[in-house]
Amino acid sequence: IFGFQESKPGKLWFKSYSGRLSYYEDGKIFSYPYNDKIQSVIKNSLISLAYSEDKKQLDFVIRTGRFRIDSLGNMVTLDSIKENGLFYYEVGKESIWTLTRLVRNNHIISINDQKFEITLDDRIYAFSDFNGSARTIKCAGILYLTIRNHLFKYDGSEIELMHVGRAPIISLSCDRVNNLWVGYLNSGFDRLSPESFNNNLSLPQLESFSITSVLNDKDGGLWITTLENGVYYFPNLEIINQSFGVNTKIRKVFSTSNIVAIGTQQGSLMLYKPSQANNLVEKRFNAPIWSFFIDSFGKIWLYTDSELY
Repeated sequence: IFGFQESKPGKLWFKSYSGRLSYYEDGKIFSYPYNDKIQSVIKNSLISLAYSEDKKQLDFVIRTGRFRIDSLGNMVTLDSIKENGLFYYEVGKESIWTLTRLVRNNHIISINDQKFEITLDDRIYAFSDFNGSARTIKCAGILYLTIRNHLFKYDGSEIELMHVGRAPIISLSCDRVNNLWVGYLNSGFDRLSPESFNNNLSLPQLESFSITSVLNDKDGGLWITTLENGVYYFPNLEIINQSFGVNTKIRKVFSTSNIVAIGTQQGSLMLYKPSQANNLVEKRFNAPIWSFFIDSFGKIWLYTDSELY
């Protein structure tokens, strides 16, 4: 199984390398009844598909063209692909695409039959012998597409080369704040900001791995899958850990809009400003701090074993 796809809640499609399709529905797995039609044209090409539940209609694209099979099993050719490049089609709310085998550096990118001429970088890291499939994703309403190690942007009217990576691109992901995660073969990833398209994150432990997907969960954590070593989880990377010493016993924490106050068993009152992470103000008392409070005027009320300050 080379891919999964959901056409409606609970109905999952399985894509195999042979081109044959199966789907899971109501607790059972069924074979797509017109697999013979697909196999008559597939010729060693991974399939990209969109299935309409309303029309019971399958649209798919392979390296030789775009096809449609209706509810009765009739197949028609919608587009014959005879040029070199990336071909992308929108089918309702879904999208299908294919990348033909590239034999030179001048190609086309076709978006819904609108064709753009592009030239790939011909330097040594252009990976002209890499024949992996393309990756596409929509992030903040912008369509991004890849060929080898090249990342292109389509804004609805023009194609623009945005980034040339250090290795072939094998995954694209978009997080909650519209950073674009570009996963490379054997070379880690780049997290590209939508404003500058510069890499804004480094995780050295992943630099030599092939990154196949990145998921940003509801708590801001990252789940990153690799070809070589399974799945890595990183808690919210925007959270900064601040250490106050191994033996610090924190009794009470109180925060306002711009400060965090920390009271300890050892009698320390520490004032921490997140905007000044390295500037920690500390006042020592001769007894453990039991409780304290910051009032609306910013004054701190504090009680130790037997004294009120």
